[in-house]
Amino acid sequence: LKEHWKTADLDFTELLKPAWRLQSFSASGPTAPMFCCVAQDHALAHVLDRQLVIKAAPALEEKKPVTGKMQIRNVDRSVGGILSFELTRQYGGVGLPDDTIHITFQGSSGQSFGNFL
Repeated sequence: LKEHWKTADLDFTELLKPAWRLQSFSASGPTAPMFCCVAQDHALAHVLDRQLVIKAAPALEEKKPVTGKMQIRNVDRSVGGILSFELTRQYGGVGLPDDTIHITFQGSSGQSFGNFL
């Protein structure tokens, strides 16, 4: 980087420091954890997507067409993400034929609605 005129004056020293050497970690002492030490519960067992996967089970298991309606609220975030995971886990990039799963949602969706479909 130092050879190029556009990057010759850039100094990445502070950006490339190991996290344990940063001031915010130094205050915690050398025993501050550097990786996940506490399990988190994201309550994924209760998200709308789980109901969607159950409703889409015939399509996922037997490639049978599935249609339906579901209520959605603005707290239902990233709806379709878990279904997309299940679909690609079983069928890879090939997926299912178009319109195998057709669900109509009624209500107001939360952020990232359908972003992984």
